[in-house]
Amino acid sequence: MNNTYFNKDVFPQYTEEQIQKNNIQNTKPYIIELLKNNLNKKVKINMNFPYNENQNEFDGIIEQIGNDYIILSEPKTGNWKILPFIYLNYITFEEKINY
Repeated sequence: MNNTYFNKDVFPQYTEEQIQKNNIQNTKPYIIELLKNNLNKKVKINMNFPYNENQNEFDGIIEQIGNDYIILSEPKTGNWKILPFIYLNYITFEEKINY
């Protein structure tokens, strides 16, 4: 899939894949920091796993954040889940977040 915003005139020495990889790596620490600032907040996490066409949604409270995982607790069931960042699509907060 081609990125229509990729401009070879601006970054002639890089391929589109290198720029996308660097953008993802550069934004990940900011996302982790944002999530750490919002521990104990109620969220819905949307993920896609390999070999599964359906999107999975997890409700719970953010308990812990690592470099490559999120730990959620589900108060209704008492279950805890470790969710890897690699499959993360997006997170919806159900209350005001701290920046």
